[in-house]
Amino acid sequence: MKLIMYSLLLICPLLTACKGSHRSGNNTPDKLSIVLTEDEWKARLAPDQYGILRQNETEPAFSGSLLYEKNPG
Repeated sequence: MKLIMYSLLLICPLLTACKGSHRSGNNTPDKLSIVLTEDEWKARLAPDQYGILRQNETEPAFSGSLLYEKNPG
């Protein structure tokens, strides 16, 4: 799980930078765009990363390891 979180911390800023790269009316990607097929994304990302980043998946409800955490903070 930690590996996934660290991977997302590295990938998310890159994806955020690319998110606004397409201007309306302009179909040409700029230098920050990453254009890959879904098969290429699947090959680059771990299965959990692919599901979260490309298919909008999340963990099942009430399955988190901190669900019953009682420590303050």
